[in-house]
Amino acid sequence: MAYCYHCGCSGAYHRRNVVTGHSSSRYTDVTYTGPRFLCNDCALEMEKTALKNRISKKYMIILFLVGLIYFFLK
Repeated sequence: MAYCYHCGCSGAYHRRNVVTGHSSSRYTDVTYTGPRFLCNDCALEMEKTALKNRISKKYMIILFLVGLIYFFLK
């Protein structure tokens, strides 16, 4: 039986790419990711966060374009 990579509970059946490590030196900064098993709750929370980030980026672009149009028309 698989265990959740995030919270450690048993019954993890969803595979998602998650951050597995981080390395930094003087000139480089590397974040390591890989597929890991997650439970239903952790997978759902991860998908909600990703969706929220995508939506907020779209709204910021739309607000910027509306502001730009307003600036040039005034």
